[in-house]
Amino acid sequence: MQVYDAIRQRRTIKQYTGRSIPREVIERLLDAAVWAPNHHLTEPWRFTVLTADAKDHLAALRRQQVQEAMADPTTAGARTKLDETYRKMAGASALVVVTAKRALDPHVDEENRLATAAATQNLLLAATAEGLASFWSSGVAPYPPARAFLAVPDDEVIVAVVHLGYTEHGHPGRRRDARELTRWLDHSPEPALV
Repeated sequence: MQVYDAIRQRRTIKQYTGRSIPREVIERLLDAAVWAPNHHLTEPWRFTVLTADAKDHLAALRRQQVQEAMADPTTAGARTKLDETYRKMAGASALVVVTAKRALDPHVDEENRLATAAATQNLLLAATAEGLASFWSSGVAPYPPARAFLAVPDDEVIVAVVHLGYTEHGHPGRRRDARELTRWLDHSPEPALV
């Protein structure tokens, strides 16, 4: 698949067939992820791949997190939301938790997070090229029980939980034309700095 095709075909999709993803396919996605740009080659990204009951356990923690924030989790609407919260995560064939190494220098720390976000985009585009559907989530990221279950070190921050799976659902894309969002500067209104 050409890169422009992958960019235009990538969608956030949350319904999967349940078909398992071969380990070598996930390894190819991670190999693509690590080619993201990063300042001074810090390679700040780390990946934790969850399948089977490990994936389901994280989904249960996400449901618990959402339930704890509800005023009344016993209503029919709340139960539906909790079931949907669990299904979205547990229904994926695999989850990839993407974390970034923290840095003491705030500038480097921000660069590391941005580089890890770029690595996540690489992973999503590679998934599209492999015929997989994906969903970039981060809701569970700040939840202490999830961090503990994933054994995320204190010097790492969760940037994404990528849901992966095969799907029969497609969604049309919609984006504004880049020309509507672009400014071009050809000449400086100020004298050139020397």
